Amino acid sequence: MITVAIAFASLAVTRQADLPSGGQVISMMLARYNRLTSLTGNIKLLVQAKASTGSVGEEVDTVVQYQCPNKLYVRQDRGAPYSKTWVVSSDGARFSYNYPEGQGRHSVSSRLIEPVKDLDCAHIYAAASLSLGDRSAPLGIAISWTDELKRIAANWPTHNLAGEVEFEGLKVWKVIGKFTEMPNGPKVGDYYLIISKQGDLLEYGTQKKIATPLANNRVDTDHPTVLTQTWQVHLEPNGKPIPSLFTVVVQG
Repeated sequence: MITVAIAFASLAVTRQADLPSGGQVISMMLARYNRLTSLTGNIKLLVQAKASTGSVGEEVDTVVQYQCPNKLYVRQDRGAPYSKTWVVSSDGARFSYNYPEGQGRHSVSSRLIEPVKDLDCAHIYAAASLSLGDRSAPLGIAISWTDELKRIAANWPTHNLAGEVEFEGLKVWKVIGKFTEMPNGPKVGDYYLIISKQGDLLEYGTQKKIATPLANNRVDTDHPTVLTQTWQVHLEPNGKPIPSLFTVVVQG
């Protein structure tokens, strides 16, 4: 099994001829993003829903950077036809984020602004993460908030090493397994992780079948829709952030 404790511990050295387990590779990846002083990068989510009647797609682009102890910037842009932008930003003194879905809009502003006080980057993200459009596993791993890592790990009850594969010209590890949508919940589909030999997360994908929605709130369970989500990940641990982005966004 994977635990956050394993992720934060030094991995045991194996003989060159031995292959790591899927859990060891995931733990190496989680440790890669732990206890950083800064991080920069971007994540692209590609969504495809394919049914017998056709397919539709969606993209969400995420830009993320942080500077410890308490400066954070996350921007997500969803493409047409349902374009929308979400921003979480902290200047070290205050942080702001979109009103979470389902809550009423303030008469003056569409954003919440709170004092940072003694919060660090991970806990600023914890306070604001439900307001984002794509609270993904790659983003949670990048931020390395312990409670989020526990949730992510619990949603991967199986984790098998598929072996060494080639990805964008590199020899990397591929881990495959079944995923759940809540800790200890039922397995709902398949996932895979592409992880570099240094522990960098390069790609994460999930696939599951869902009942095909029909008119008048009906669904077709006999001809399910295949929902595929792929996150293309480009993160730089201890990267150099753009200081001007650490500004509290008041409107938007």
